Amino acid sequence: MTMMAFRMKRLQVFLDDPLSAVHNMQRDSDLFADAEKGDQQTTLRFYDWDVRSLTYGHNQKEDVVSRYMKDHDFPSDMPCVRRPTGGGIVIHEPGGITYSLVVPLVHLVNHSLLAVYQEWSRQLCECLCAAGLSCSLQKQGRQVFREKRIAPVCTEFPAKYELVSDGEKIVGSAQKKGKNALLSQTQFFVRLEQRDETRKRIAEMFRTTLYSE
Repeated sequence: MTMMAFRMKRLQVFLDDPLSAVHNMQRDSDLFADAEKGDQQTTLRFYDWDVRSLTYGHNQKEDVVSRYMKDHDFPSDMPCVRRPTGGGIVIHEPGGITYSLVVPLVHLVNHSLLAVYQEWSRQLCECLCAAGLSCSLQKQGRQVFREKRIAPVCTEFPAKYELVSDGEKIVGSAQKKGKNALLSQTQFFVRLEQRDETRKRIAEMFRTTLYSE
């Protein structure tokens, strides 16, 4: 079940009831597919998980995921779903903050994934600091960034421009760019007391960042 939480100029914002991992990933994929077909609407979707779940990156091998689950004694019936975006294994806990953003490329000045991610991370960092959460952007030398392989688990390695606090990764994002649209999926790894207020801050941040006029 989906409820329209609020609408901002040129940005529709959804607040979904808790859904299964399968339905959450399918919903993001459907929104991205609509934008790829020509839908010009920018959509920010906040969602939750009905139970503790695991998602893994689009390019990850299933045997790596299976081995990780076995090594960490995860129950065999734990939901495990491939994401449409990249990155590593993510454990999703109900009650946190998860959101996706689908933006038609015509609304982006710069189509470089790294440049877009850097700007959104910078804006999110400022947004969270204003809300009282101390964080900063992860910075790495080029050589380290080049040589480091993608960690099998998202939280094990803060990638360049991801948000960290006291050296620990607190927010992870993964993107997928098509011919006409960009999909970004973001998961918070910290609990925030003012979850609804933080969601509103994030929505306003994207509205301002994407549509400043």
